[in-house]
Amino acid sequence: MPVLEVKDLWVSYTRGGIRAYALRGINMSLERREVMGVVGESGSGKSTLGHAVAGLLPPNSIVERGSITLEGKDLTKMRDLFRVRGTGVFVIFQDPMTSLNPIMKVKDQLAEALQVREERESLPSPFIRWSRRRSLDNRTEREFLEALTRVRFRSPQEVLEKYPHQLSGGERQKVMIAMAYILRPKVLVADEPTTSLDVITQAQVMKMLLSLREEQGTAILLISHDVMLVSKLSDRMMVMYGGMVMEEGSSEELTKSPLHPYTKGLQASVPTQFKGEGRVKQIPGYPPNIFSMPQGCPFHPRCEMAMEVCRKVTPQESRRGEHNVSCHLYG
Repeated sequence: MPVLEVKDLWVSYTRGGIRAYALRGINMSLERREVMGVVGESGSGKSTLGHAVAGLLPPNSIVERGSITLEGKDLTKMRDLFRVRGTGVFVIFQDPMTSLNPIMKVKDQLAEALQVREERESLPSPFIRWSRRRSLDNRTEREFLEALTRVRFRSPQEVLEKYPHQLSGGERQKVMIAMAYILRPKVLVADEPTTSLDVITQAQVMKMLLSLREEQGTAILLISHDVMLVSKLSDRMMVMYGGMVMEEGSSEELTKSPLHPYTKGLQASVPTQFKGEGRVKQIPGYPPNIFSMPQGCPFHPRCEMAMEVCRKVTPQESRRGEHNVSCHLYG
């Protein structure tokens, strides 16, 4: 049974009394130790999917229909979602400062993560009455140092005493991954986790996430606009546009033989030559606003292969070989 399963998920946003859909009939599943990459341009619905899975949708949005099942429990029907956050679903955002408390030292934030895990496991926790003035006992300090060492801090003892503002962006992201090591989540949602980092730090962070998958069996939902990065690190890929899944399949197949014109356009827009050795082919136009979504296929205004049916009828998902694709070319 998949650790995470999303069925016919529709999420709407309301603005000025007008309702629009950010997700339209999303279906996906995630097995233990699997990495699912979700790619697409800004506004495609990638982050909304991640937030819906974590139960972190903003106040002006709701799940209108569908289900999000974590190990047999439908999260859309749970009133106490806080009980699955952290150990069930853990989120690493693009900017770790949105998750870390700026006035707490790293050791205190790791202590909160440990408290959450041990309370969920019904174990006696030394942090139920945690006070920042208390020193760490030997057991917890060893676990914290081990987690920080796993994410390649050279001086983990010093890091424990630092505040988030005293760390670089890459170091703060490492602290978030160390927190994941402590929490041992079933599903990790990584929402653009490397966007603001340099290339070397990006590689380090992604290697740490994959180590978490191998060591703890965590399933990873990797959300990114970088189609080439995702194709190299994920087992399967899902290409989103206008709140819909345009194409889904194994990363190898989607990279070698993409079917949907949008998937092909994303791949063609990635630079493959040295500077001055050719132009990058871009997809014409801009992604649609969900409050002014075109009729029919959301991609048809930018698609070179668009037919009359594309302008009037929303395509249904169909199976083609190893792919699921939503396109009238294959209907």
